[in-house]
Amino acid sequence: MTREVPELLIERLARGELSPSEAAAVREALGPDAEARLRAIAEDDAAVLTRLPPERVAATVRRRLAARAAPERASTWWNPAMGLAAAGVAASLVVWCAVRPGSPGELGVDSGGGGGRFPGDPDPGDVVRIKGDATLTIDRLGAKGPERLVAGATVRAGDRLQLQYRAADRDHGAIVSIDGRGVTTLHFPASVDASADLQEGGLVPLDHSYELDEAPRFERFFFVTAIPGTRFDVAAVVRAAERLAAAPDAERGELSLPAGYESTAVLLEKSGETSRVPAR
Repeated sequence: MTREVPELLIERLARGELSPSEAAAVREALGPDAEARLRAIAEDDAAVLTRLPPERVAATVRRRLAARAAPERASTWWNPAMGLAAAGVAASLVVWCAVRPGSPGELGVDSGGGGGRFPGDPDPGDVVRIKGDATLTIDRLGAKGPERLVAGATVRAGDRLQLQYRAADRDHGAIVSIDGRGVTTLHFPASVDASADLQEGGLVPLDHSYELDEAPRFERFFFVTAIPGTRFDVAAVVRAAERLAAAPDAERGELSLPAGYESTAVLLEKSGETSRVPAR
């Protein structure tokens, strides 16, 4: 019989935590219901963040820390932005993954009829994997609260976006975007000379949001990191983005990065309309 796709996999797909091959396999298994399921998760996340804004969560955690440790110790590491990270971190820590022969670490999804096997199903060949991929997520801010955007979502000029990253095992990184006019924007760090150190933990929101202009066709965001031990050069990332922005395949092409660098991308389709949601 047909198997249901585990909810944890669908949530990881909605949050951009699967590799391209894993995401394609899960989408195929979901079939025509894929987009509706992803939208439902994004709306539920937005509702949670509306009920539990970062400031409220931050205040609660600070009070509990103060009761358990010296005030000066608690204040050395606490960042109010960590409240937002707490809302989305639990689902991404440990995942049971079925490993295909010859494809170590890749999700095994049997989308054929008759009871396919999904990651998480008990099996002698299963292994426990700690999720280690650096990820980028994007929320659209509006009057009803944040809305999680999945790859391929439609955005408009005037939309205000909040970018967030999960560093995983990476120490340094940069976030850049290119648009349909061939313009490159550096979102993190603040400049090519600023520190590219990444914060540990769950989702880390940038300290500013980003309002989309009227550039046509698309907005494409890249989170670029380097494997541990590799020297990270923000200027090299910006140059790679500028080269791609000027190329004919800017919408789908890959960044040409130095050895040891890796990137994840989120492509948003651009509508010709202008957002009527006031900037907050």
